[in-house]
Formats: sequence, C-alpha cells, structure tokens
Amino acid sequence: MQNKLRTDLLTSDELSLLKTASKLKASIKRMYSYETLLEIDTGAKFDEINDLTWNNLDLPHNTFTVRGQIKPKKVRFSKDTSTYLSVLKMAQEQAIKHSRAVFNVPPYIFEDIHGIRPTELYMGFFITETLNSSVYIPFECLRNSILDNPKFSDK
Repeated sequence: MQNKLRTDLLTSDELSLLKTASKLKASIKRMYSYETLLEIDTGAKFDEINDLTWNNLDLPHNTFTVRGQIKPKKVRFSKDTSTYLSVLKMAQEQAIKHSRAVFNVPPYIFEDIHGIRPTELYMGFFITETLNSSVYIPFECLRNSILDNPKFSDK
C-alpha cells in the first residue's frame, strides 16, 4: 500500500460490497465488522459508535442513544443490523461464560473481553483491505459517503 489517502466518496457499489463483507466477516474476534455495519446504517461519528455501551442500545426499537451532548440524541439503525448486534451480545456472553478467567460483559459494545476496542485507524485498514484499495481509505471517507448517499442512510 502506498502512502496515499483517499478523499473522494465511496461509490454505491463499494458501500454495498463493504456491507456484505462486514456481514460475512462478523465475529466476536472482528468487532470492526459490526462497527462498520452500524456506520453504514447510521452515518454516525466514529466516537459515537465506538463509545456505545449496551445500556445505550435499544435493540427492540433499533436505536441507540448518543450521550455526552446537551441533549441526548437517538439514532436509528436497521432491523438487519439489530439482528447482528443481538448475535454479538450473545457471543460476548457465551465467551465470558466459557472463559477460564473471570470477565464481565465489556462495558463498550465493540470491546473484547480484554478491553481492546478497534481504533479509527484500524477501521480504515479494514475498509481499505475489504475494498482491495491501493490507497488508504479513512473511516471519515466512509462516514462522508454514507451521509452523501440517501440509499444507505435509510432505516
């Protein structure tokens, strides 16, 4: 990969490919896949997604609440993504239940049992690799593409 940075928006085809790949790669060891699905659904800022806790997530109503602002903000996501997040929650609970060490369910949704969360840089590497790009695609490029493409911001 060269030392270049992509700044233009992702195409609809690239967004579709990224969403499909995220679903296929979704596992408890690949938190970035779930974060990518939620980003494609919502266009939320990286910190709004990365700082989500299970307490801020309302799976039955397909929403999450962004706190830390003057007025908390509710963000909607698709039923499909809600299903994936439900599976993630069950997988985290099972991993903890079957672990030899004593762990609690991580406070952040996208955190493994060791307390490690994906970084914005790592998310960019996932996007870049998934789209087989020779130019690094930052997370912000994905976010801007979602905000600019109404097809992918529908819930």
